Amino acid sequence: MLLMATKRQIICRSKTKYLRVSKREKSQILTALEETTGLTRGHLIRILSSQYAYTEKAVRKRRGRKPLYGLVHKQLLTEIWELLNYPSSRRLEAAMPAVLDNLERTGHKTFDPVLKEEMLRLSHGTMDKLLAHDRKTIKPFGFATTKPGLLLKSQIPVRRGTDWDDRRPGFVEIDLVAHCGSTTRGGIHQHS
Repeated sequence: MLLMATKRQIICRSKTKYLRVSKREKSQILTALEETTGLTRGHLIRILSSQYAYTEKAVRKRRGRKPLYGLVHKQLLTEIWELLNYPSSRRLEAAMPAVLDNLERTGHKTFDPVLKEEMLRLSHGTMDKLLAHDRKTIKPFGFATTKPGLLLKSQIPVRRGTDWDDRRPGFVEIDLVAHCGSTTRGGIHQHS
């Protein structure tokens, strides 16, 4: 999570460019700022297109520890998360040392030793916080066709390892899962 002071700095750096570019490029700048800062598009437009400028206020000290991880950490984490096809934060934490080493070894990236050490110290909880916005904005696993139902939950018994009797002839258990991807229309394609 970025501090408001950091968000202001990012916005101020983009302001002069924003005022000089075409409408299409303005839209791209707004989208990038929206993703980076988490601020609404309307707020960003008001700040960037008007004479309004953030005033330099004395920054109040926040309680607790200062954030250890910034925008650089979040961007690298998001890149690695996408590279590994959006794993859970626990799997991402476990894979981090190997991924960073492989990216360096193959010449795809060169890391500052301090940044690499900090990335290796990221806990899965911190990863969840840093990726929270990205998880909401993308749907990496498609759409679900099942809905949770309390009535069914109470009627379906949960069995443990000792409850299975699959030696009985005719024993079958089926779990229906839809593999829809990005659409729930089905697998029938019409050819013209």
